[in-house]
Formats: sequence, structure tokens, C-alpha cells
Amino acid sequence: MASDNAVFAFGAELIIDRKYHLIMIDGIRIMLTPTEFELLLYMATNPRQVFSNNQLYRHIWGDVPDLGMEKTVKVHLSNLRRKLVDAGKTYIQNVRGVGYRFVSPQ
Repeated sequence: MASDNAVFAFGAELIIDRKYHLIMIDGIRIMLTPTEFELLLYMATNPRQVFSNNQLYRHIWGDVPDLGMEKTVKVHLSNLRRKLVDAGKTYIQNVRGVGYRFVSPQ
């Protein structure tokens, strides 16, 4: 992954542009909500690291998770994963009993 503060690129396959809030997969723009964008960006800047729901919640929402946070994180991740799968990609993997990780394109 190469970065110049605003752009994270995994070859030409995946480009995440922080400044313009833009995701490109194989040259096609993928429309994400602000929360989905932040989840993908956070995980992509730490490839292969496994994140718990708690860690993701704290990073995105910046506060201490409550009892409903697990469902909140799962819903946003589910929507993000669906959009990535629609683009033919499975960058986010579930690590059973632990959390989720981003696996960068080969």
C-alpha cells in the first residue's frame, strides 16, 4: 500500500482517497456512506489486523460502546461488505469469535 497522506492505493485495484471521500475499485467509483467509508479506511490502513466490534465502534463513534453497539457495527459492516461483494471483492473477512480484518488485494 502506498500513501501520500490523502490517498491509499493497492495497485490499480483499490484506491481510497481521503480528501475527496472517494473509493475506486478497478476504476469504478463505489458509493459508500460516511460510516462505511471510515470503516473501510480504518481497516485498510491496518491490513491483516483483526479488529473487534469494540475497537471499530470506538474508532468510528469515538465513545465507549454500549450494549447495542455490536449490532450497530455489524449492520454497517454488513452493508459495506455487500457493496464490496457487488463490486466482486471480499476485502473484509470475518474472524470467527474475534472480529474482522481487511485483506488487501494481491
